[in-house]
Amino acid sequence: MLKLYVMASEMRHRLARLGADKRGVTSMEYGIIAAVTVAVVGGVIGGVGGNLTTIWTAVDTALASGATAAGAA
Repeated sequence: MLKLYVMASEMRHRLARLGADKRGVTSMEYGIIAAVTVAVVGGVIGGVGGNLTTIWTAVDTALASGATAAGAA
């Protein structure tokens, strides 16, 4: 009976230490910060990518028009 009590006491002590350990919380916070950063950067790049396509299409059209006008002159 005493052995069972000692084992239960030791288990309670180990569980209390595990509950007080905060090292895993910090790594989880860093993981969440990294995930949010990736999501934000991905959204920004997606939005900027569409705008860049529009800009380069306009530049390409202007250059093509300029080259045609220069060739006709």
